[in-house]
Amino acid sequence: MSGMDPKELGRLLAERHHEAEEVDPVRSLLNYGEAPHQGDWTLRSALVRLAQPDPVRVGSVIEAMRRLDAAIGHASRVLSRHGVTCDRSLTPQGLAKPPGEPYADARTADLARLVAAGVNEAGLLAGYEERRSLEHEERLAVPLLAVAVDLERLAGEVAAWAETGPADPPLEAVDRVRLGVAARLDELGVPAETRRPPGPGRSDRS
Repeated sequence: MSGMDPKELGRLLAERHHEAEEVDPVRSLLNYGEAPHQGDWTLRSALVRLAQPDPVRVGSVIEAMRRLDAAIGHASRVLSRHGVTCDRSLTPQGLAKPPGEPYADARTADLARLVAAGVNEAGLLAGYEERRSLEHEERLAVPLLAVAVDLERLAGEVAAWAETGPADPPLEAVDRVRLGVAARLDELGVPAETRRPPGPGRSDRS
């Protein structure tokens, strides 16, 4: 990681976010599960293919995605109000250069990518807010979107496999992400899915 101070990185990112853009709802990090990757495969569609030989692994990824989506969904409208030119390949070192993969997204997506890269969240947000104020919902969403960054990266790997498979599925990557995401959601206090027990007139599938 860059040796730069997190506050300085936050200030630099805020300065980069000087022009408002309309969020691209398809490619947004908020849409990480349905955004297209190689061969137009999405994370969800590639996981459906992977579920054929490995339903248990895929089931745990899907459960984590549902938890994350429920937590992010409450803030998605607020986040989408603050669109800027983001960089899908953003790294701490990359702030010194023009965006490598520019696209229009919520500004919190870039903040989340830096947090996912190991930048101290508190310092990064403090530096950013020296230049641009964030809404309360945005601050709360950044660590959640950092989890979405991990799933977005997994999407690229499983989409590449789905396009060329079925041999050699990326099981190590799936395990690394599914276990890491579940643990991080636990740390953030995101509730696990609760399933109602079957009762009169109700089946296990309800």
